[in-house]
Amino acid sequence: MARINNGRVVAGGLAAGLVINAAEILSANVFRGQYEEMFAGLNLPPMGTGSLVALVVGGFAIGVILTWTYAAMRPRFGPGPKTALYAGLVVWSLGWLWQMVVDVATGFYTLSLWMWGMAIVWTFVEVQLAALIGGWLYREGDVPA
Repeated sequence: MARINNGRVVAGGLAAGLVINAAEILSANVFRGQYEEMFAGLNLPPMGTGSLVALVVGGFAIGVILTWTYAAMRPRFGPGPKTALYAGLVVWSLGWLWQMVVDVATGFYTLSLWMWGMAIVWTFVEVQLAALIGGWLYREGDVPA
């Protein structure tokens, strides 16, 4: 079994993280009103620089985890977009869908059915695109034994 090429995981992961961060920035602009309403409803101030930096770093970290998941799945499912989409489904399910369910179930926030559905669709597409980019950049080989 081939070893995971960690350098390519990081390279693909950073590219995937760039897709995630770009999609999140776009989402913040498209859904600005809904986010402002949610923060106001929770009596929270707008996010500061520290929060934004943490989210960007987290986006890149998730991109690396996503690409590593793809690399780990390749021996079982084979290289290519189908495996990348499976990896994206795993990471999205654990990182986005589950968190949305927990947040709504615990009452941390409530979103309109439309907004919650849109958030699920938006993040699903975002993570799938990131998985395809990370998987496309990942290659095995040139890994010391």
